[in-house]
Order: sequence, then C-alpha cells, then structure tokens
Amino acid sequence: MSVFEYSKLYFSESLDDSVASNTNGILYENGLYTSFIRFILLHNYESTTSTVSLYRVPAGGSVVGVTADIDRFWKGDIESNSTISIEIPTPGIILDTYKDSIKGKSSPDDSVSILITGAIDSY
Repeated sequence: MSVFEYSKLYFSESLDDSVASNTNGILYENGLYTSFIRFILLHNYESTTSTVSLYRVPAGGSVVGVTADIDRFWKGDIESNSTISIEIPTPGIILDTYKDSIKGKSSPDDSVSILITGAIDSY
C-alpha cells in the first residue's frame, strides 16, 4: 500500500537566469521515493515582464542531469506584479528516479518567486 505525503515540496524567493549546468536552477530534486508534482505557483515581483521556463530533467546517473530544451514543459511571460498558477492533472509530473529534478529559470534574473506542491510516495 502506498502512503502519500502531500506537502510543499519547494519554495524560493527567486529563480536564477540559468539552468546550464547540473547544479544551476534546481527547484526540486527527487530522493529515494517517487514524487508527484501537482501544482506550481509563480509570482513576478519586479516592475517588468519576466520570461520563465520550467524543465523536468531526468537523472544523470548519481547526479542531477543537464537540462536540454526537450525537457522544458512550460514557458511563458509573467507580467509585472502578476501571479500564474499551473495545476498539473493527476497523477502530476512523476519523478520516479533518484536525482530526477524540476529546474527553472527566469529572465531577468531574480524576478520570480516559485512554490511547488505535490506528494511523495514513501513506499
């Protein structure tokens, strides 16, 4: 029997402007269990429009993988002082391998905060 723990999986005050390496832009990194990303909230707190890209990046062995354009699942502009919500239908974005990750970037740098919620299957 699976046990789901629903919770806030990640919160950040700002997104970086790069996901170029396996350490840049990590928003959520899967551990030893299966994670289900169900909801993402983005808020642009700057005075200009920000462009945001989000990626589901497969593990690169024992480390977080390097991001490729094919991994992008969302890209959009967020107007100044606006909030965008992204609800992912059941079962959500599934991260089922150790070091699978969600990465993100914004341009301009440090202009968007992000909240990620979902569930972790602890069995």
